[in-house]
Amino acid sequence: MKILTYIYGLFLVLAIVACSKEDDLIGGKVDFSMPYVIEDNPNDPIQHRRYEIYKKYDVPVFFNDTIKKTFVGEDHYGNPVYQYETLDMNWDFTSHTGGSVSYEYTYITLPEEQNEALDFVETYLSLCSERMRPFCLFVTGSAKMISGEKETEKEYFQNFRVLLLADVLGIPEENIETRCKEMINSMVLGKVQNDADVVARFGSVSSTENWYGRAWKSDDPSAGALGCSYEYTDNVFMGINDFYKEGDLSNIMWGVGCTEEEAIVVRETILKDIGQFGFICGDQNVSFASSPTEEYDLMFYVNTIMEIGREEFMNRYGMSPLVVEKFDILATFITDELGVEL
Repeated sequence: MKILTYIYGLFLVLAIVACSKEDDLIGGKVDFSMPYVIEDNPNDPIQHRRYEIYKKYDVPVFFNDTIKKTFVGEDHYGNPVYQYETLDMNWDFTSHTGGSVSYEYTYITLPEEQNEALDFVETYLSLCSERMRPFCLFVTGSAKMISGEKETEKEYFQNFRVLLLADVLGIPEENIETRCKEMINSMVLGKVQNDADVVARFGSVSSTENWYGRAWKSDDPSAGALGCSYEYTDNVFMGINDFYKEGDLSNIMWGVGCTEEEAIVVRETILKDIGQFGFICGDQNVSFASSPTEEYDLMFYVNTIMEIGREEFMNRYGMSPLVVEKFDILATFITDELGVEL
């Protein structure tokens, strides 16, 4: 009996040891949390600056998509086995491209160029709301996305964990902030467009009565126009999208034949006219002579809100209740969910 107990015990010990060695080779049991923690190295200026950025913004910055090489054991022949932690841009929030998309990068390796790239990173993170900050940043000299025969150069690309920033070298200092704001605004638009509830509530304001994609004014009763009342609609709307862009008064003055002071009154009258339907722009596909599509309406609203902010938006368009209603839907999401101040 004692002999059997000894044998069972020996087998148990051998099994535990074997499992222990096998566990060493199981990649899923390797802790990869640490690669995303930037450690300080005062003797390395770039590493120290990455650490300072990480400490301030809680965002690790990488110049290579392979961020960790971990020894996990030896194979049957005694060869070392490694597991790699990489920044895979093919992961979306709920899916993976499965290899149908690949990326080519030009890595930034020179310290002086890495330092310049970190200037851009710090500007970007300083302008980005805390909730809009990525889990980590991958910065490259250039990035190309390849899907089948199609190749696309990317200035930035974001998946569920990584924000890729490319082409950040050689930008004049005075242009860096503008470039960063354009990127942030574009990302805000993307997040709005991906929220089905916000999109539906926004669109319902002008779609309930089927106001999208209709001519502003027409002499033909059967044309289905919205019936805007302004006398010079046809002349003024042609070629005009944003009534506040540079040169817009010149277009109005030409279309109506009036002075600059009179053109300001014309602009306000037109915005009230289209604002009764919840619109602040026309349809880009038909020279803006008709109300926009729902998609373009949403895009124009978000871009305008991000460009001019709450106060100026209300100064320009706040005279129309439906416009204010649509603004509130978007502004609440942008401020409450994304943490962006308007």
